[in-house]
Amino acid sequence: MRKRLFKRLDAISVSEIRAITHLSLPKFARLLGVDIGTLRSWEHGRKEPMGPARVLLLAIRIDPATMLKALSV
Repeated sequence: MRKRLFKRLDAISVSEIRAITHLSLPKFARLLGVDIGTLRSWEHGRKEPMGPARVLLLAIRIDPATMLKALSV
């Protein structure tokens, strides 16, 4: 199960994760604590999220409602 959860996040995945949150690019970047340019690079496949950002994106993909509630506090 761990391998499946930590698979590579590609540009489509990052875009899909943002889409399920119904957040704009600036709001999603602010939620993740990253620059808009960084988020754009992830969504266009120029860069790949690493470390805590990657884990946070995976957690949002698994349980978006809970994660959005937790991050909005």
